[in-house]
Amino acid sequence: MNERQKALSILCLGVSTMYGLYWLYNLFLARLLPIPSGFGAPIGLVLIYVVGYGLFLVITARSRSTRLPSQRQSRRLSGHGILLCILLQFTALAVFLALNIVMTILARLSGSPQPEEASMSMAPLDAVSLFLLTPVMEELVFRRAFAETLLPHGERFYVFSSAFSFAILHMIPFARSGAPLNGLPQLIYTFLLGLIWASVVVKTGDLRLSILLHILSNVCGQLMPLLAGIAAPLALVYLFFVMGAGLLGVLLLNHERRSGGGTIDGSTGILRRDVLRDSFGSVGLWLQIALVIVVVLIRAGGG
Repeated sequence: MNERQKALSILCLGVSTMYGLYWLYNLFLARLLPIPSGFGAPIGLVLIYVVGYGLFLVITARSRSTRLPSQRQSRRLSGHGILLCILLQFTALAVFLALNIVMTILARLSGSPQPEEASMSMAPLDAVSLFLLTPVMEELVFRRAFAETLLPHGERFYVFSSAFSFAILHMIPFARSGAPLNGLPQLIYTFLLGLIWASVVVKTGDLRLSILLHILSNVCGQLMPLLAGIAAPLALVYLFFVMGAGLLGVLLLNHERRSGGGTIDGSTGILRRDVLRDSFGSVGLWLQIALVIVVVLIRAGGG
């Protein structure tokens, strides 16, 4: 492995430890230990975001720099740039909704379990986790720590690798008994979001905007089931709004690229052969992929 493959491997080892600890508890230990009712979810959060995150920091300590590269600090996105990021988040959401519709139709035709719909009701702790704790912690791991380690090896490599490592984990919660691939729309959705947020960090060197965008994304993602629970026409109106905003985001991005904006490593675009080679040449990334496959299969098997 070359140096950037080794750097990514260390990060993915830390991620696998952090999230593997949580899923070990969630799938096995929580059922075996005499945990009082109502304490299961808080213990899980402590394990992943305190113990797990602590282990992640220890594992990656030597590979991370103490700060982001100086040339990318203290830069701010213009209002136009922030608007583009928001619209592109709607693009990602539109793709997610469209894929869910397709998978629901295919599931009905084949008689397979249908993709699970988001619930409009959640416990206060779940709301705090979804709209505050999780966005902050995931940005600290997948944007900040990955940037501190991978940006010296290239902006494009950082953006792609951090987005993929972030996205692959989001398949797990959507896996259901008999339907291991239910998480594919979420994988694509979170990968697109990860590209946006990592690009923001590249351009600004500041995590605050990516955290705010992450929170906004989680809020927008919950609006569909909320509106559907109030009145079906409201959900339909929101769906058309998401599709329109998403299309506008694509058009603005295309205009930005044609005018020479949105460059990474001095050129436009994300994918490049050397980025794919070094990302998937990382042993640590394959370890993380293997962890996800195992947990997805356990959940899909009713475990």
